[in-house]
Amino acid sequence: MLKREEITYLFLLKRGLPIPIAAWLVSNDAAITRWLEQRESGLLVGVALLLCALLHPRIQRGLIVTLSYGVAFLALRGAAHVFAYPAPISNTPVALLRGAFLLTAVALAVTGAIYESLEKRSVKGRRFYTGAGAIYFLDHGLIALFWAHSWQSLVLVFSGITCAIGAIFAERLAHSNTIEIDIPRVTIVETVTEKSVLRTEWHDTTEKRVPPPS
Repeated sequence: MLKREEITYLFLLKRGLPIPIAAWLVSNDAAITRWLEQRESGLLVGVALLLCALLHPRIQRGLIVTLSYGVAFLALRGAAHVFAYPAPISNTPVALLRGAFLLTAVALAVTGAIYESLEKRSVKGRRFYTGAGAIYFLDHGLIALFWAHSWQSLVLVFSGITCAIGAIFAERLAHSNTIEIDIPRVTIVETVTEKSVLRTEWHDTTEKRVPPPS
């Protein structure tokens, strides 16, 4: 049984804290970027902490929910910038289509965050938030690639393609992970069952023992 403090901690980690943390990170992303640029090791430390958090079973779920809400806020801000363009530009089909894509990413990210907060490793949740990441990263990556031709744009495009693959094959990936986890458990259960059967097997104690030859 979990203690009340642990239940409160898990509730805040999965449902209460991700939204304000994601909103704070998105609203202060410029200051955070400047802070990281002034410290060369800051980015490496941040990536290391992020990877360690993803490997921790209790923090992993809350971190995924936080990242999903972060993508939602970023996509919402991007859509607001698109719709804030001057009238001739904002009414073009490209601008309207891009705004619709970013709003779709917002809906997918929020839905994925909700699914993940309610059910651990949800296939639907994974499909939703990876789909949102694919739309957001491909949108920003392709635009940056066309205008700036920088290596950062290639990283964004690669991230978008990776998220798209994760969204398309979410069910297959979840099934493969389940098989890898369940096989050792089945083996352990079979081994314990065989041992218990051998221990409780009936033996005829009245059977005469043949003495060994001299």
